[in-house]
Amino acid sequence: MVVTPRRPDDSSLAYALLRVTLGLNIFMHGTTRLLAGIGNFVNGMIKMFQNTVLPTAVVAPFGYACLGWKRGSAFSLLLVFVLERLWSLVPF
Repeated sequence: MVVTPRRPDDSSLAYALLRVTLGLNIFMHGTTRLLAGIGNFVNGMIKMFQNTVLPTAVVAPFGYACLGWKRGSAFSLLLVFVLERLWSLVPF
């Protein structure tokens, strides 16, 4: 049995490009926050929310969790994209 590779259509290529772009954007955003320093990011958030109803005890933990969530979601998007491409190479 000869398997001929099929050419992806434009919509699937556009969807893949969107996923890669969004994943890299989120990943780089989180990475720059980490390179600048987690403490600087959290202190900046505390200063921005200083005149709001939210107390510092809520803003600071959210700042730390936000960085981890951003990196985790970007890594997950890229991992799914790579695994999907690898899975499509498996002949059935």
